[in-house]
Amino acid sequence: MKILGIISGERITGSMFHRIIYPLSALMEYHDVKVDTAQSLLLKTDEELCDYDIVLVHSTTPNDEEIKRLLRLGVNVVMDFDDYWKLSTKHELYDAWKEKGEMERLLKFFDLNVNFTTTSETLKKKIQTLAYKKDVCVLPNGMIDDEEYRKPLPKDKINFGWMGATNHITDLMMIQHLRIGYGFDICVPENYRTVFRNRFNYFNGLNVPDYLNLYNTFDIIVVPLDRNEFNTYKSELKLIEAGFYKKPVIVSDVEPYSSLLKDGENCLVVKKHRHWAKHCKTLLEDKDLREKLGNQLHEDMKEKFDLKKITKNRYDYFKKITEDV
Repeated sequence: MKILGIISGERITGSMFHRIIYPLSALMEYHDVKVDTAQSLLLKTDEELCDYDIVLVHSTTPNDEEIKRLLRLGVNVVMDFDDYWKLSTKHELYDAWKEKGEMERLLKFFDLNVNFTTTSETLKKKIQTLAYKKDVCVLPNGMIDDEEYRKPLPKDKINFGWMGATNHITDLMMIQHLRIGYGFDICVPENYRTVFRNRFNYFNGLNVPDYLNLYNTFDIIVVPLDRNEFNTYKSELKLIEAGFYKKPVIVSDVEPYSSLLKDGENCLVVKKHRHWAKHCKTLLEDKDLREKLGNQLHEDMKEKFDLKKITKNRYDYFKKITEDV
């Protein structure tokens, strides 16, 4: 099987890494698959494109005319959606998306004879309500379990960390009181300093995938997530990453996390606003509980989100697509 993955943009995003680069790398490692990548479909001739069994794209990358070109050539297209196409009005990108017509661009893909993959059953059902092709395959995010990347750094105090990219101001507002009000120094990426000023500590972010090494600098991970329709369709990635690094988490009781949470066993769940401070104090003082929660979250995430197992499902789905032609 020969696959072309489209990797575009000035920098590699988390979505591009976890939905295109990492899965294709695993396919090459565990199965008889040849993979090429390109930054744009425009860089490939018709003849070159016809040489691939599958072209894999992320929904953020192409326009509908580029996809129509592939379909005219008889090329199998797999498009991955890992986010809902309708932003919350509170989202920082809402106005920009509205001006660009981004939601309209995304919706056009559902009218085409395209194969879709996504991260969850919840988002799958949403796609199926609109998609011309109803056979949507759920392929969750995953990681390879390897003790080599778990190398906690020596430190003189317990460090709290929030791991995320841009456009999470609403989520961080949920925990901005923890430093000034209670003395818990939560570390967040430097790019949020202009918004929150002295309400957090800050660290210099790293590019994808190097940012994963930051988990070794933190002892406790906080995972606030605002309850809204857009976030309901997000993936479980932050829990997955923390679990594979054996980190205890304090987490909002919202989907997409709720079904994975076992309060007091693999995490501490925030059901009320005051629980953020309460749980921070509990974990700061209880080393045994930190270890217990981190180890159990690791076991739970490894069972459900092992990338080797997910890669087998991805290979089987891609093979079915090529055989159905």
